[in-house]
Amino acid sequence: GLAADPDRPELIYRQDHSGVYRTADGGDSWERIEEGLPANFGFPIAIDPHTRALFVIPQESDEYRMTPDGRLGVYRSDDGGNSWGLVKDGLPQDRVHTGVLRGAMATDGMDPCGFYFGTTSGSFHTSADGGASWNTLPWELPRILSVDVLEAG
Repeated sequence: GLAADPDRPELIYRQDHSGVYRTADGGDSWERIEEGLPANFGFPIAIDPHTRALFVIPQESDEYRMTPDGRLGVYRSDDGGNSWGLVKDGLPQDRVHTGVLRGAMATDGMDPCGFYFGTTSGSFHTSADGGASWNTLPWELPRILSVDVLEAG
């Protein structure tokens, strides 16, 4: 997954099979930015276009594509990936052995930014406060492959 800074297109963030990275030169060179994450494997990455906060959802490994320790959590960085903190308020925490695919996280770009993601077990989660807290919708879908947000109006 990729997320670019809206004002600096050469500043790009990446999460993939091998880690979480940042480039400040449009992809010519990459540096790891995994300090504070429980695992370096995962797919979705999103950026708040207003605050520039980054969001990732790590998974254990390529072999075990589920959330670490069976707990669902979104990791947020407010300093461009130099450090990460867990945001779990409102997310299920007990035996949540699921994953989030590359295209299954989206933002709405509003201010404050809304975030949305779906899991491989069919749960769907939203945040209307820039990722500070989360809500789980009270229904389940089949495996969620992608999430997209349409503009109102």
